[in-house]
Amino acid sequence: MNPDEIRGRIVAAMKSARDVAAVAENAGRDFTPEERSQVKQFGEQITGLKAQLDQATADAATREEIKAWGAEIGLLEPAKAGSVLELAGAPAGGRGTKTAGERFTSSPEWKNWMGQFPENRIPDSYKGLRSTPVAFGGFKDLLTSGDHSTSAGILLEPQRLGYQDFPRRPLVLRDLVSTGTTNTDTIEYVKQGTLTNNAAPVPEATTAAPIGSTVNGTTVTPAAAGLKPESGFDFEKVTEVVRTMANWMPATKRALSDAAQVRTIIDTFLRQNLEQLLEDEILAGPGTGEHFRGLLNTPGILGQAYDTDLLVTMRRAKTKVRTVGRATASAYVLNPEDNERIDLLRDGAGGSPNSGAFLFGGPAGNGVQTLWGLPRVECEAMPVGTAMVADWRWATVWDREQAALQVSDSHSDFFIRNLVAFLVEIRAAFGVIRPSAFVEIDLTA
Repeated sequence: MNPDEIRGRIVAAMKSARDVAAVAENAGRDFTPEERSQVKQFGEQITGLKAQLDQATADAATREEIKAWGAEIGLLEPAKAGSVLELAGAPAGGRGTKTAGERFTSSPEWKNWMGQFPENRIPDSYKGLRSTPVAFGGFKDLLTSGDHSTSAGILLEPQRLGYQDFPRRPLVLRDLVSTGTTNTDTIEYVKQGTLTNNAAPVPEATTAAPIGSTVNGTTVTPAAAGLKPESGFDFEKVTEVVRTMANWMPATKRALSDAAQVRTIIDTFLRQNLEQLLEDEILAGPGTGEHFRGLLNTPGILGQAYDTDLLVTMRRAKTKVRTVGRATASAYVLNPEDNERIDLLRDGAGGSPNSGAFLFGGPAGNGVQTLWGLPRVECEAMPVGTAMVADWRWATVWDREQAALQVSDSHSDFFIRNLVAFLVEIRAAFGVIRPSAFVEIDLTA
């Protein structure tokens, strides 16, 4: 493709991404998982096209330069299409996204600290190691990609480094709930309770006298005084304490001289451990000690008992989000085993529940899994037999401090064993602003 064709495709992809974003913006809500996936795909397409455009532009410039050389010295013919010069091209512009490990090993703080050692290698005899802390911004910057220098920006997934086959649990909840920041160690917010709707037709006032007074022998009623009814939520001021989450791992001192090993330790182990902990705390934190009070332990969330079968139960829960919580449900979250039960439901055409066609497409089905018009999101932190449907934006994680990584040999007997500790920690708080927007569903008959 020539550069103009590529530019046209980039514009079309950007327009498609904006159209998807506009739907969520006009509805006053966050992206659904399906919309988020679509925007991500458009971002990847834009990034690929941008690389093609950079290369095509560079190729064209190279060809023109060679033509100028030939015209100047009278020896060279213009380069033909498909020649080695054209196929060689030029490096595509822009940088890819970076993981936390890449940002750590490429940061000025780390490079300056390592630069004090000959050939960037720490002698085994060196003691008293303590690296300069490297900050990454908020906890979300630590847990996700932090370099958005390409045109697609945050539409990109972080590049995964380290052990590609390392077993890890897929994580979803931090992408559903809202995120914010705080500068204090405590969060005060207003929790919304039950909505009281007293809206009613109101007649014009027939007297200016106070309600309850007597005029011409008649007691003045609210209606006669034209009093307007009051509606609103029950409000409760809640204080949440910022909690600390951290973990560390040992490594040999020689590993510090290997940037690839450092990235693996950070990205494949430390970062993923914090991601999993954060999801567990958001969902089921007990609210004691340094734990979040998670969704399943938050007073005021609604409950839906098992009713008839799985499909009826989950539909009634969605209705409850709307009619009681006065919110718009955005996704079901359920354990993979319960999601499997839904996938295996059949229409019973053969006379038994396990006969007939699969209700949800069967083994040949593909695409986003949905139920009653909402995405079905699998979460291993959700207990088997329990699910939740909610307007997930009414739960918020607040980031207190910049996430930081540090390396030191000042632990236990690491000093005499040539070992070091990699430490990563974050500080954050969690709260549910409108508990009635969340319905816990009992899936057990």
